[in-house]
Amino acid sequence: MAVEARSRDVYYARALAGGTGRHDVERAWSAALRTRSKVALAVLDDADGDLNRWQSVGSRRWALDVCGSSTHRGVTGDPHRAVDVVVQLVRELGGGHGG
Repeated sequence: MAVEARSRDVYYARALAGGTGRHDVERAWSAALRTRSKVALAVLDDADGDLNRWQSVGSRRWALDVCGSSTHRGVTGDPHRAVDVVVQLVRELGGGHGG
């Protein structure tokens, strides 16, 4: 939930500041149904964008898995570390495109 909330804040702020109309911003956000798509909007301005390069940095791939499919099948690995990588991802998303 925190990853989606931060992604929303980042995406809305950048899109609205860039001149995209609120209706278009809200429509794009509503169409992004999965956490990965919402992160892609925040990082790439494209819900269908390829996150492979971006998620190869640090533990981003695992953090996205923790927030995505692991919510349905359970977290693999150390749950304390899972929390740490998600917290780190939220911090990184706060910086915008995140490299």
